[in-house]
Amino acid sequence: MLTQVGDQVDADAEVARFLSVRASDALDRRRRGDERAIYLHDWRKLRSYTPETRALMTQWGLDVRGRTERIVIALSPQAKLVKMGVGVATMALQVAGFTVKVVADLEPVLDELGVSHSPEC
Repeated sequence: MLTQVGDQVDADAEVARFLSVRASDALDRRRRGDERAIYLHDWRKLRSYTPETRALMTQWGLDVRGRTERIVIALSPQAKLVKMGVGVATMALQVAGFTVKVVADLEPVLDELGVSHSPEC
């Protein structure tokens, strides 16, 4: 699943619930058997988040870890607050045995997976 932040530059609980419930449920309905998901998050336009958002997304990550291969999150190098928050959440997930990677650009990951997309959508 590829998620991309468009005009929404502030992640709040509503954004977290959309990703962790609605989008995740939609993916689960399409999953076949014990197929494991790869979540790719293009959050380079994010500039802020709420502590509730971080908590919701961390809990979601813990909830889906058994049916997820990995999570890759692209963040802007300039979004220091967001990078710090994602770093805290990522550390918690990695301690739980989860593969989470933070990158500056998703394109190499998409190329590796053979996925194409329109970054302007």
